[in-house]
Amino acid sequence: MLFGDTVKTSALFQNTISSFFLKRARTVKYCAVFAVYVLSAIGAWGTDYTWTGGGTDSNWTTENNWDISGYPRTGDTAIFEGDEPVTVVLDGNITISTIKTGTEGANKVTIDTKGHTLTASSSFIVNAEFTGSSDTNTVITGGGSVETKTFDFPDKNTHNVTIGSGTTLKISETLYGN
Repeated sequence: MLFGDTVKTSALFQNTISSFFLKRARTVKYCAVFAVYVLSAIGAWGTDYTWTGGGTDSNWTTENNWDISGYPRTGDTAIFEGDEPVTVVLDGNITISTIKTGTEGANKVTIDTKGHTLTASSSFIVNAEFTGSSDTNTVITGGGSVETKTFDFPDKNTHNVTIGSGTTLKISETLYGN
């Protein structure tokens, strides 16, 4: 065989080669689709952020006000706990998955919207995960709004929710109360 000569191959050989590469391409495609699903699911879980108030102000986006680096965003949970009153100020529109107030005995949580909107796409839970007998006060003020799919009072303690003048609380699906 000389350089430039053509080589004839059988149809069986050509089909075998084509079949081999098509199967490999299909396998790679399925692996890529699976990887996208896995990565999407991981991102959907979000992170729990607990308010510490350790920043120089009470702004939501001040990273030192939270127990881990950053601040709660889409898909995350914001938790307000402790035995001291908490005030958080929205310094922009914020969307998260869940907000939990009154955990671990935080008896008063004030959300000052400053005209912005806090959206909890899943739920707003008052006195979440606290097993003691603590009454809670949640105050929403500032002329903006808090929007959530579900608003929940999961226990039988006394819970006061005060909504300031010009401020709205929008519950799109369910209001639970014990």
